[in-house]
Amino acid sequence: MLKSLIIYLLLIINGQVLASEAKGSNPPGQAQRTGGAATPNQVTQAAFAKGVLKCSSRLQQVTNFASPKGTQTALLTFFPMDPDNGLLSVIQEIEAAEGPGYVSSNFAPNQANGCQASYDAVSFWKKSCQLVASEVFKELKEIKDLKGSIKVLDGGPYLKVVLMPADRGCVSIKKEVIY
Repeated sequence: MLKSLIIYLLLIINGQVLASEAKGSNPPGQAQRTGGAATPNQVTQAAFAKGVLKCSSRLQQVTNFASPKGTQTALLTFFPMDPDNGLLSVIQEIEAAEGPGYVSSNFAPNQANGCQASYDAVSFWKKSCQLVASEVFKELKEIKDLKGSIKVLDGGPYLKVVLMPADRGCVSIKKEVIY
């Protein structure tokens, strides 16, 4: 019954980034700019076309960060009755140097700043979690083990990274909340 109230929009675009967008990635909160305004990427354009307006800027920031090379594959889920005032959920497959990854992000409009968001970026590394911590996330502080083998790294009040051994490598789960 509830599923009938949710629309799934699968957006697969295998093309280059718009010519005006720069290569590389900016952290969320620092959208790529062209002439003072961000150029909407394909995911943002699709959400905007479905009526998601309040979170379009935040969506642009996070999806550009998740797919800096410009190829964007995304699954958008939103409430069709009032998409601009409801939760928007986005799933993206990303291509990174270490192989494919997964980003799950959520966007919620609010009165305080227009839109709050969070994302989880999941990657598999072909090296030990200790090396991932010391090489990839070297700026973060190790704060604890959850139950022995899963480590948590601290990047401040809004950023945590979980490192979990997997086969002959490590899975990292980077979680950030953006206000």
